Amino acid sequence: MTGKASFSAEEWQQVAKLPMLVAEYVSKASKGGPIGTIKEVWAVVSSLKGEAESAGGLQIIKDLMADMQEQKPASSSEGASTPKSNDVILSELGSALALVDSKAPGEAPAFRQWLYQAAVKVAEANKEGGFLGIGGTPVSAEEQSALADLARALNVTP
Repeated sequence: MTGKASFSAEEWQQVAKLPMLVAEYVSKASKGGPIGTIKEVWAVVSSLKGEAESAGGLQIIKDLMADMQEQKPASSSEGASTPKSNDVILSELGSALALVDSKAPGEAPAFRQWLYQAAVKVAEANKEGGFLGIGGTPVSAEEQSALADLARALNVTP
């Protein structure tokens, strides 16, 4: 199984961004506000944790979770980042996936599929539209479009 040890420190930094890149891409498509954003971030973290704790889970995901647990909480100024354009997100996604493909070719397809499933959980984390949680749609048309973009970028079947 391929994990963090197979990557240089710089390469691992790129790979470690992948879960949040897919979450950011989907989250940008929704208009859920701050509560929705929290739900969406929690969805990707929960997906990461669930896969990491799975007996058959991918080592790369287990290492991502271990790194996340070791990180100290960022101060508000450290945690803030400039929003990225969709083109920048897709470019960073492509570069990091190329690293995974080259260093972990046997696990890359399953990792790509997991990233897509994490993106779906982000999209489903917060109903769009409606009022006070009543009505609305589980996944908006904009989120469905973002998921289709990600499926193409990840080279997976939705």
